[in-house]
Amino acid sequence: MATLAPTSSNKNVKLGVCRVYFSGKDLGYTKGGVEVCPVFKQVLEYAHNPLKTYGIIPARPTGQREAQFDNETWQILDDLYYRKLTGNAARDAVNNEFARLTAASADLLWRIIRKDLKAGFSEGTLNRAVKGLIGMC
Repeated sequence: MATLAPTSSNKNVKLGVCRVYFSGKDLGYTKGGVEVCPVFKQVLEYAHNPLKTYGIIPARPTGQREAQFDNETWQILDDLYYRKLTGNAARDAVNNEFARLTAASADLLWRIIRKDLKAGFSEGTLNRAVKGLIGMC
């Protein structure tokens, strides 16, 4: 699961310096106004962009396999967004992906689809920290 650990609960600090974790691995610091890991930016974009919706609200997953969040997972998200997958086909594709992924990767996919990374910030905060990160119209 991707998480941000702000150095304090103060919102100004959240804008400034955060430590980024994915699946328990420390990815280092992000600092306001600087480049962030491209994959992490993609996770934030898919989870926080209000224009990206997926048309499905899946049950909480139980990942059991060894596969990590990868290009196949991103393709499913894109297919949901562009409505190439809808209805039962969407539900089946997401459930099959949950079954393919590790618990941490399945949880990340679930949080992206539900649009809630549980990181305690909004798209506005993200755009102040990293200019233009979340595309808005």
